[in-house]
Amino acid sequence: MTGRRILATLAAVVAVVLTFGTLSPFSFCDENTASTWFRGWCSMLSPNQPPADRHIFTCKSHTYSTEILSVDPLVIYIHDFISSHEVSSLLETGEPLFGPSLLTGKDGQVRQSQRRTSQTAQMQIDDPVVRCVLERASGFMGSMLSLPYDDFQPPQLVRYSEKQQFKVHADWFDEPQSRRADSSGIGSSWNRPATFLAILEDNCTAGETWFPHIHIPKKAVAKRTESPPWRLHEQDGLAVKPIRGNALFWVNLFANGTGDDRTRHAGLPPTSGVKTALNIWPRVYYS
Repeated sequence: MTGRRILATLAAVVAVVLTFGTLSPFSFCDENTASTWFRGWCSMLSPNQPPADRHIFTCKSHTYSTEILSVDPLVIYIHDFISSHEVSSLLETGEPLFGPSLLTGKDGQVRQSQRRTSQTAQMQIDDPVVRCVLERASGFMGSMLSLPYDDFQPPQLVRYSEKQQFKVHADWFDEPQSRRADSSGIGSSWNRPATFLAILEDNCTAGETWFPHIHIPKKAVAKRTESPPWRLHEQDGLAVKPIRGNALFWVNLFANGTGDDRTRHAGLPPTSGVKTALNIWPRVYYS
């Protein structure tokens, strides 16, 4: 009987290896697990696993295209960053998780604020679709991240209903955040070198993302033959329209690790309808 159980276990492991054979830094049971197939095996044993059919999700090669909106600071518009199937899956997973958005004050306390009146949902980083999107984001950033040392925060869904907003703010921290010490007792600090903001729902009017300190030459607008997904805001700066599946990428930090005030931005309130987006924040660590 013992021998049969061993053979059955080996057969199961082989099946998992064949299913999860591609290495990835984003699927794991714990941060010390090295290979995707073992992480996937642990994930299937987890009591908090997603529905079984989500494990057959196939992460397809990207088909996105890019458009540089600003060189300094670097702001890139990404067309078709997230597929329609990925959008639907992320919304389905996140729907029951939404709650009031919170802000961390200078005193370190997390609380609700009238500066941020949206709803947010924290996604699980070992979800197959989340994993796929993070791998795509990692590939987009290239050498900006030193994997596997650097990583990503668990992505966050953010939803703006009518009149909800997030006033002008920065995604980077004035002081790097502390990470808990690892198994060796060594801790480190981190910050957000960049941001991806991907749109999942655009069933709204208005609801743009506004960068008051990023300027696009008027002649760049005049030269376009089609209507761009961005405009010059009436109070100055750049306003980007939410379009399902598309994303914005921008660099938050200068080379010396300090925050770039020009990347401060606001989530403007929809005048009607709902806008839902996915915040993706890479983390760079400092020894």
